Amino acid sequence: MTRGWTIFSACIVVVFACACGGTGPVVTLPPAGDAITLHPLNGGFSAAPIVGSLDSVSNDDGQYTGEFDHFQLEVPEDGRLQFALTWFHDADFDLLITSDAGGSNRLAEGLRDGDDPEYVGLPVSKNQTVHVFVVGWEGEPGGYTLEAILLPPESVVFDVIAAPDTSTGWPRNRPIVFGFNVPVEPGQSIEDKIVFVAPGHQARGTWCIEANNLVFLPELPNDPGDANVGLIPGLTYTVQFRSGAKGLRATTGEYLTNVVTGEVVVEGYEDENPERPPRVIAIDHDPSDPWSGSPIQFFVDNALLPATVTAQIFLVETDGSETPLPTTTSLSQEHVCISIDARIVVEPAAALPPASTIRIRIPGTVLGISGEIDPRNGLTGPDDSPAGQGIAIELATP
Repeated sequence: MTRGWTIFSACIVVVFACACGGTGPVVTLPPAGDAITLHPLNGGFSAAPIVGSLDSVSNDDGQYTGEFDHFQLEVPEDGRLQFALTWFHDADFDLLITSDAGGSNRLAEGLRDGDDPEYVGLPVSKNQTVHVFVVGWEGEPGGYTLEAILLPPESVVFDVIAAPDTSTGWPRNRPIVFGFNVPVEPGQSIEDKIVFVAPGHQARGTWCIEANNLVFLPELPNDPGDANVGLIPGLTYTVQFRSGAKGLRATTGEYLTNVVTGEVVVEGYEDENPERPPRVIAIDHDPSDPWSGSPIQFFVDNALLPATVTAQIFLVETDGSETPLPTTTSLSQEHVCISIDARIVVEPAAALPPASTIRIRIPGTVLGISGEIDPRNGLTGPDDSPAGQGIAIELATP
């Protein structure tokens, strides 16, 4: 239902107070001293958080009928003004930005349903007067926190420009990749900047950043029948990227400009179009050259689950004995997102027998990070080798 603004149409609203006649509600505005003051901060301006409360939260046929709070802000410089409104009780608050105290010229608005925070941004000019209204739509009365930040006018608009279609069914084992127009600042916390929930369940997984991409890697079950997973089949998850001062930051220092929302409809575990399995794409030793036991690096084109690498790679003497030889293995990974500089390093833990043929085998049970139990995500060789095939090379000792 469209939310109206007729709470202001029955009379003229002033900065101090208003008493509306007839059947309209009586509304009391905060005193004029409750202005939002912006202070210089890191090339922009920021306001100290404002803590308030609404004692009446209601609506009638699409119109606000409860209490609201009204604040006024004088813009000190040209820029982009970002607001964040949060609360922590069962209610639906809205955030409305207007150019006048009467609310007739709305500049921006945050009208999300439910108890998710509201984030609003808009371009502003020096000496411009902005009016901010915190309005209760439905739910329980209670407190809220309002924050504001003014970014410089030369700020780059930082937005999501690419996201997969997750609205018609998404396998619970497949990573979700969001693309941005500028690089995302690495090292920042992610979980507090994104809402990712379904009725009765909080999505669980790992967020990672690589250049212009933010990737969600779902937590995976220990076995296919395990219901304790990051994304539960049959549920529809709501995803909201917060904007403004509590949103994601770009490497340029800008915060996410607009709130981004969407849905992830989760289907069964099996991924009919799985992410590509990790492949060994290069080896730093020519198999035709004698091997004296120096470390050999296997270069892999995708991130690996470290737990599946440990103690799973071994040497086998192939001169008829098939005797496993002690091996030291290690895994080096610079990223764990979309692309990866991953290297498995294998070296014998003891001297190799001379004049022998040694086979190094990396089994397909070494898994990519996107699929903990799916054999289709098992390591394989280059080109079109089937997933989970593993790789083996034979070397001759001098």
